[in-house]
Amino acid sequence: MPSETANMAGGPGPAAAQSNGTLPRFDLEDLRNHGWRDKFLAWALHNPQWWLLAPLRRFFPIARIPFAKVVGVARYDDVQEVLKRDDVFRVPFAQHVMDLSDGHNFLLGMEANQEHCRMQRGIMEVFRHEDIAAIVTPLSAKLSEEILDSSEGELDAIEGLISRVPTRIIEEYFGVRVTDTDSDQDRRDFAHWMIAMNTFTFGNPDNNPRYRAAALAAKVRVSALIERRIEEEAKKADPNPHTVLGRLIALQRTGPPKIDAATICLWLIGMITGFVPTCTLGAGKALDELLSRPEFLKHCQAAAAAGDDDLLLRCIHETMRFKPIFLGPQRACTRDYVLAEGTPRATLIREGEAVLPSTWSAMFDARRIVDPYAFNPDRPASNYMLFGLGAHSCLGLHIAEAQVLQTMKALLRRKNLQRAPGEKGKLEWLGQIPGRLFVTFKVERGPVH
Repeated sequence: MPSETANMAGGPGPAAAQSNGTLPRFDLEDLRNHGWRDKFLAWALHNPQWWLLAPLRRFFPIARIPFAKVVGVARYDDVQEVLKRDDVFRVPFAQHVMDLSDGHNFLLGMEANQEHCRMQRGIMEVFRHEDIAAIVTPLSAKLSEEILDSSEGELDAIEGLISRVPTRIIEEYFGVRVTDTDSDQDRRDFAHWMIAMNTFTFGNPDNNPRYRAAALAAKVRVSALIERRIEEEAKKADPNPHTVLGRLIALQRTGPPKIDAATICLWLIGMITGFVPTCTLGAGKALDELLSRPEFLKHCQAAAAAGDDDLLLRCIHETMRFKPIFLGPQRACTRDYVLAEGTPRATLIREGEAVLPSTWSAMFDARRIVDPYAFNPDRPASNYMLFGLGAHSCLGLHIAEAQVLQTMKALLRRKNLQRAPGEKGKLEWLGQIPGRLFVTFKVERGPVH
C-alpha cells in the first residue's frame, strides 16, 4: 500500500515537507514491479546461479549481449580486473546523481580522481572510525532490542526493524531528525524516499520513468528536510560534536577550506541515500535466505546466542554470498580495452559499451573459491566482493556492517524465529529492494518485580 502521508502534497509527515500544496506527488507504486517483463526478471534473478551464472562461467566467461552494447563478465579474475581498472571502467551514475543534487556530483558518481579523493577525505573526517564502537554499535543494539521487545512476537522485519534501525541511526548519529512528532509513519516515509532515490540512481540502467518520478518527488522532500536541519544546527552556539551534522557545522566554521551549507547538504544526502537502502537490501535479502535455509539459520543463531560478533558477521557475509545485494555493479568502458589479455578468453571491450562484472558469479568461481556451494564462514576475506571493490567500494561499509550486525543479532537471538504464515511470510519487494516480510518468534517475559 502506498504511504498516505507520502502521497499527500500538503499532508502531515516530516516537518520539512512543507504544506504549501506544491510538492510533486510521491507514489510508492512507482517502485513496484509492473507488467510481465518486470515480474519475469524479478523471478529469473531471484536465483540465477544454476541457469545463468554457472553456464556463463563455464562457456561464456566474457559474454557480449547481441545488439545491446552490454558485456557480462562472470569469472573471478576478470571481475576483479574490471573493478580495479577505474581508469578504463568507470561508474555510469553521474547523471542520475546530479539529477538529484541540483547538478552536483557525489562519490559514487565520480571518477576516481583527485576531486574524488578530496571529498572522500573530507567525509571521513566527520564519519570517524572510532564512532563504530562508541556510537553506532551500542545504539543499533539498543534500538533493535527495543523494537523487538515491543513487537509481541510478530513484526514486519523489513519496515519495522531492518529499515527502521538505520533510519533511527540517521536521526541519532547523522543528526538529521526526520520527524518532529516521533512518528513511525514519518520514519517509514523517509525510508521510502531514500529507497526511491537509491533505486533511480543505482538500479536503473533503463532510465525507468516511474523510478525518475518517484526519485524526483522524494528529492524535493529530503532536500527540504535536510536544509532545515542544517539551519537549526547552525543556529546553535555549540554544534553537537557527537553527530555528523554537528561536526560538519563545526568544520564549516573553522576551515579553511570552508564548506558551505550546499556542500553539507550534498554530502548528507549522498551518504544517507546509500545507507538506509543498502542496509535494507543487504539485511533483508540475508534474512529471507536464512529463513529459506535452516542449516544457514542454525549457524547464525548459534553465533548470535554465544554473543560472538566476529563469527556472526562472518556467518552473515557467507549468507550474503549466496544472496548478495546485486548481480554485480555497473561500469562503462571509456576506451577500447582487451580484458583477460594473454588468456584464451581475451576479449576486446569497446569504448562506450556497458560492462556488468558479476560479483555474485565471481564469488562462486571454483577456480578461486574452494567448495563454493558449501556454507563456510571461515573463508578468507578475498573470497568476498559483497560491497564492490576498488575506489568505488562502499564508503560507509563498516558503519553499515555494525548496524546490520547488531540488528540481525537481536533478531536471531529470538527463539522459534520463522516466517509468518501465509502471504505475510513472503518477501515483498519495492523494485529491487525488500519492502515487507513478517516474522514470528517466541516472546520471553522476565520476572515481574
